[in-house]
Amino acid sequence: MTKRLDWRWGASSCILGGWENHTKESFDQSQRCGISHAELSVTKEEGLKQLDFFAHPERIAGAAAENGLELTSFHLPFALDISFSNPDAEMRRHAVEVTKACILSAKRIGIPTMVLHPSRGYFELYDDREVLMKQCLTHVGEIYEFCEHLGLTLALENMTGGGVCHVPQEMIRFLRAFPNMGVCFDTNHPVQLTPEAYLDELLKAGMQGRIRAVHVSDYDLQKEQHWMPGEGQINWPAVLRKLEELEFSGVFMYEVSRKCTLLQVSENFPRLITDTL
Repeated sequence: MTKRLDWRWGASSCILGGWENHTKESFDQSQRCGISHAELSVTKEEGLKQLDFFAHPERIAGAAAENGLELTSFHLPFALDISFSNPDAEMRRHAVEVTKACILSAKRIGIPTMVLHPSRGYFELYDDREVLMKQCLTHVGEIYEFCEHLGLTLALENMTGGGVCHVPQEMIRFLRAFPNMGVCFDTNHPVQLTPEAYLDELLKAGMQGRIRAVHVSDYDLQKEQHWMPGEGQINWPAVLRKLEELEFSGVFMYEVSRKCTLLQVSENFPRLITDTL
């Protein structure tokens, strides 16, 4: 079992703000705060185009590297028109192609883990849940095979509200369909049950070793807030214990509100880990 004291930790670049803040100067904040791992999170297609990510991803990778920052995961884009749960088949095909283009660019700069939303989240425009699930399984499966061919890890994120994988039974269905697929567990997303209860269901299903990434933040257990851990109602000792039992060994990635600072992140991690031992 990998102990929490051995976990690497980092911060999502979403804390910096929009694409225009993904600069060498902005990444310098991470270095000054002692943060050495990051998830590249520019989740809008237009922002990625503005960054010239599709043609020249090396530019943003170089800006991060100059500040000693390793990009360990990439949050694939999502929007109303980049969703596998969109009822429009042409829109879904667009989502697949944009996702593949992003994956190719991320691979060029050595990012090993791709974080994917299986659906739009919050609500879904389907009366028949099984139709939605089969549709998302098809498209997620196509992205999974694409990542497998490239030697990359695909980590499926649990959604909030009525999004696909908002309950562990749906996530388990994906994991059983795709044996090398990982999970990106977002501590801020479960609302039908607590984060530790969601993780416990994965544990009971034998999914040890399948959590490859986590998005860390706190909330009121009712609606995602992305507060700093300790500011909400999450039972952190229970969540961290379940992550250990599930053999999590990835990066403990803070995905908190822009109201939080990178300095607060760097101060929170050691306190959170040691206070819950």
